[in-house]
Amino acid sequence: MNGRKKPRVPRWPARLDTISLATGRAGKLFDYEVNHIIGQTNAGMDALREGRATEHDWSMVAGMLNAALHVNAGGVAVVLDDVLEDAEAIVNALWQRATTTGTWRAPILRGPEIEAIQTAIRAHKWQLQQLSQGEALAALQHAEANVRRQGGLVTHSYHTTHPGATA
Repeated sequence: MNGRKKPRVPRWPARLDTISLATGRAGKLFDYEVNHIIGQTNAGMDALREGRATEHDWSMVAGMLNAALHVNAGGVAVVLDDVLEDAEAIVNALWQRATTTGTWRAPILRGPEIEAIQTAIRAHKWQLQQLSQGEALAALQHAEANVRRQGGLVTHSYHTTHPGATA
């Protein structure tokens, strides 16, 4: 031994600001957070409705439905299953219509399809307004994991697009 004392190692790790951490996860989403999430979906829906949609626009709407179904399954903010399932069936049919030639061609939406998808978007907005930040983050991460598990590509993650997201 060289006679030097070992460096003092703290017995406990540095304390986190637990109050801020708890309130950040327990508090409801702010209006700007809900509007940010729904705004991306509305942009995709606008493109679908106008007949100028890309695969990315379609994926924004499909991803919203995926997240809404995961929130519904969680049992915190439950909306009618028929609303989300009908919209999901329509979005899947849109994919089939858009890719029948082998490449993407913007599908044309019909009136009832537009109404069903917009109803699902309004239902998901209501869901987001009822969730805490922790619940919303868990549901969105679960939806993203589901997309990755099915071989899809997550283009807009909650962490990269949300202004107040925490890891």
